[in-house]
This record gives sequence, structure tokens and C-alpha cells, in this order.
Amino acid sequence: MATMRKVARPKRSVPQRPDRNVHRQQAEAINLAKGMTIEKAMLQADHSPSYSHDQGYKAVKRPCIQSILTNSCERTMPNE
Repeated sequence: MATMRKVARPKRSVPQRPDRNVHRQQAEAINLAKGMTIEKAMLQADHSPSYSHDQGYKAVKRPCIQSILTNSCERTMPNE
């Protein structure tokens, strides 16, 4: 009887599917740039009330949200 060897699959550094929350994260950043509170911005971006309340400050620290906020600040700030 022949034995089958296990062949390791190559690891992929890029996920198979894109992040499903990209649109929500962009909406959060836009709402924050408008001056909304964190919880209200997340509620407007279609997050649940419990997630908005519990995870709001963690979500704002995400790199994609920080980059959107930085880009919007750079556009509104006058060049010196």
C-alpha cells in the first residue's frame, strides 16, 4: 500500500479576499473628519451600537483610518 506524503501549501501574504469593512472604515474616517464623536461616527458608518460603544477608540487607531484623517488634515491645512 502506497503512503501519501503531506505537501505543505505555500503561505500567502496577501489575503484571498479584500477586507469587507473598508467602506465602513472610510465612512468612519470621513465622519470623524466632519467633527462627529467616535461613537456617532461609527453608528453613521453602520456599526452596531454595542460595537460602536465598546470598540470605538480601538477602531480609530487603525492605520487606514489614521491615514485618511492625516490626508484630510493635510488638504485643509495651509502650506507655510
